[in-house]
Amino acid sequence: MIHSFLSTLNILYPVFIYMSAGKLLKKRNLLNNSMVDSLNRLLFLVLLPIKLFIEIIQSDFNNVFNTKLIFFAIISIISTMIISTFLITKISNNRKNISVIVQSIYRSNYIMYGIAIATSMYPGKDLGIISILAAFIVPFFNLISVILFEIFNEKNVRIRIILKKIFSNNIILSGILGLVFVYFKISIPKHILSPFIVIGNCSTPIGIMCIGTMISFESLNKYKKELVIMSLGRLVITPLILVPISIIFGFRNMELIALFILFSSPIATSSSPMAYEMGGNGELAGVAVAVTSVLVLFTMFLGIFILKTLALI
Repeated sequence: MIHSFLSTLNILYPVFIYMSAGKLLKKRNLLNNSMVDSLNRLLFLVLLPIKLFIEIIQSDFNNVFNTKLIFFAIISIISTMIISTFLITKISNNRKNISVIVQSIYRSNYIMYGIAIATSMYPGKDLGIISILAAFIVPFFNLISVILFEIFNEKNVRIRIILKKIFSNNIILSGILGLVFVYFKISIPKHILSPFIVIGNCSTPIGIMCIGTMISFESLNKYKKELVIMSLGRLVITPLILVPISIIFGFRNMELIALFILFSSPIATSSSPMAYEMGGNGELAGVAVAVTSVLVLFTMFLGIFILKTLALI
């Protein structure tokens, strides 16, 4: 048990350091809002797409492509969205808040935490399962979020334009491109790929540092009830239900850790800008991202510790 505790601590230690560094740099004015915006653009336009593409093309596709895993993840997300929509509409009539709360429960920051946690847990190993799942899940998250916001929106949104933005998303395109390279067995010489591997590896520390800069609790009292619902739904109830079901379905080791991260990561950072753009409560989404990004250090630690103690990962 002590070994499991120390091993879990070692996995989440880098995440804690990166997040703390981001918060400290922002507090010391070494990072301002403009710089963080630029870093986020660099992250989502360049670093994460490169990282995802490289992880996919370096994976042993025949061994890591798992239809059962992908379908289970997608069905779980759809089920979570439908059930949470039904429940949240029973306790709230604020349409701008409903779309944001429901999105927070099913939409996790898998692309960021998936690669970061898996790298800490399995250093030097093939992370293809994590990356290939991301290639399917990230665009799926975006698609169903568009549908959700359109259902509860209070202003006219042109779906065609939003969908165009989704499918011009660099992360989505890099995932698709990676799958194309793997499917057609297109190889890239190692000496050409090496500098891009270094660039892609910058995505984890920079991405989590940017999350750290978002940590602010000024609006906690304003959205106390909503934040309790969102935090419990995303970090406690969803993993408590879906992780045991994943175990029952026979998922173990890296497959199980991929699902665990998918179901227990904090709210996706892209939730806030999407909410602003599509008529939801962007302020609530932003505060919820910050709150769950802090609380996840405790909930994810406990989850990984339990799974390790039970020798499931």
